[in-house]
Amino acid sequence: MKAKRYHKSGLEPGNVDLDLNNRDLVSKFYAQRNIYLTGITLLLGLIMISTYNLIGKLLAAKNESADLSKIDSVSHIKDQSKIESLDAEISSLNKKIAVAQLKLDSMKL
Repeated sequence: MKAKRYHKSGLEPGNVDLDLNNRDLVSKFYAQRNIYLTGITLLLGLIMISTYNLIGKLLAAKNESADLSKIDSVSHIKDQSKIESLDAEISSLNKKIAVAQLKLDSMKL
């Protein structure tokens, strides 16, 4: 910065008033600060919105997974009961085969 020089007639025409220069610098500083604060605020707002959306999607996927596991367990129970009924039918058919085999053996003799 230029220092003030006083002449007999006052301020020389080439010198700038330091008070006006300081006010301009302070005004620029505040403008830059406001731009940075606004940018950071917008960025953090976008981050919060995207985080909120991701959490919503995560909860929806978790609920869907829980629903699918319930459906899978119910279908597994149904499949298990069907398997048990088929096993019972197989064992009864095996008994009928054994009885029929005994009858066939007795006829051969």
